[in-house]
Formats: sequence, C-alpha cells, structure tokens
Amino acid sequence: MHQYHLKYKPKSPQSFTGKERDSETGLSYFGARYYDSDLMTAWLSVDPMADKYPSLSPYAYCAWNPIRLVDPDGRDWYETEAGKIQYTTKIISKSDFEKSNIKGRYLGKTYTSKNKYYSLFGQVVDKNSTNGKITAKLDEAMIAFAEYREAMINYTYSYRNPDEPIQETTDFSTICKFIDRFGTTSDNIHYPSKMGTYAGIADIYFYVTGNNMDGKFIDWSISNRITGNNGYFATPPGKYLTITKHSVGDVMVGLNFKKQENVTNFMNQFYTLFPKAK
Repeated sequence: MHQYHLKYKPKSPQSFTGKERDSETGLSYFGARYYDSDLMTAWLSVDPMADKYPSLSPYAYCAWNPIRLVDPDGRDWYETEAGKIQYTTKIISKSDFEKSNIKGRYLGKTYTSKNKYYSLFGQVVDKNSTNGKITAKLDEAMIAFAEYREAMINYTYSYRNPDEPIQETTDFSTICKFIDRFGTTSDNIHYPSKMGTYAGIADIYFYVTGNNMDGKFIDWSISNRITGNNGYFATPPGKYLTITKHSVGDVMVGLNFKKQENVTNFMNQFYTLFPKAK
C-alpha cells in the first residue's frame, strides 16, 4: 500500500465512475476489487476473469482504455457454504453458477431474505424502507425491459406467430397511492431524501403524472428535466432515465444521473447483467 493513500481523505465518498472511496486508503471500491486512480489504469488485484483475456494484463483497467470503457460491478447473488451472501463477477445465470467452481447456492439476480433485499445492481437495502421497496420495483421494471428486449430480438413475424412480445408493466401503487383531487402522490413523496438512490448512482424522484400506477422502462432516452401535470413538484436538472406509463412523456419515476458518464456506466452494468438484450 502506498503511504500517500493513508494521508488522502477525499471529501466525497464517491468519485471515479461513481464508485465508493475507501476513506482509509483513498482507493475506489468496485465490489470485486479496489482501483488506484493515482496509477490511472491499474487494479490492485488480479481480474477474476483474467483467463478469458490472456492478451491483457490481469491488472489492466478497461483494457487500458478508461475513456471509452468502464468496468461494471459484479453480476448475480449466491450464498457461500458458510452462509455468507455474495455478489459475484463470474456468473450471470444459474447455469453459469453450476459450471463454475464456486461452492454454495445460487440465489439469482435479486434476492430477499428476512429484512434485507439484495438488488439487481449489487446493493443491499432494508426491504421495508421506502428505498428498499422502490429499489425492488425498479429492479422488476428493468428485468421486464430486459426480457422484452431479448424476446423482441428473437422474434420473427409470421402468420403462425403474429403476436409480438409484450413488455410487462410494474405496479408502483404499493409504494404510494395517487390522490386525484390533489394531483399528487399520498404523503407527497418525491424527494431523494425519502426515496434514496438506485443502483448506487441515480437519485430517485417519484413524479406521478396520472392515476394509473403501472409503469415500465421503455428505452434509453435521456431528458434534462422531468415535466408533467404535477404542479406540486419540479425536479432539478440532470440526466434522467424514466419509468413511464405508456409513452416517454408520461412519467412515473425519474432516475437522475448527475453526469452523462454515470448513465453510460449504468447502461454498461445493465448489459453486463443482460447481454442477450443488447
């Protein structure tokens, strides 16, 4: 460990690609490995998938090209033989787990146990909290989008197969109800202080523009601000991806990424989890 790290105390816990800084070492924590931003493109441990890329150094960050590429978090959850729940970089399906040398039990892309929810992008949250409940719903919507995209990629119209795949919607009414006479949600819940963050990177804004509480993630269209018919709340500028009811302009939930690079990082993580949906 470099001595200068011990003296470095960054003000923000997040910095490089939105990953958490370890306050004692000054290193960026990616879930599977630590990254040393002072060395520019170097991990401090070997890539767990290094055997798949023999032409690259196992310590290389993003194939020496951090401007174009990012290194996502782990992928799926499993339980070790000792009973510890882990998020691993080595698997994206149960069949991957069964083929691997990992000892334990495959749990899936998300998992709920007692009062904890293990999310799609690697966060562990209180399942009974507002953030835990909406994280689970957002995960459900993102999984439905991935399944729909994959089904459409594999779909070919024919007279024997005329029906296109349909994307499932996610019911957000369990988070909070829409009150028509006020044109807003019950308890007027909108703010990140109550909703928290999604995937450890985006502020969540609950911004209902109608009383139908079924929504879905439609595409990667980015807005700089959410607009709608709710006069009680205005979202700050940012890079928004949205959960909508039927169209891009009919917003239910907005995910506010502070920078474009954070959106890119999120998309890369999504397609690492769902490579067949790309």
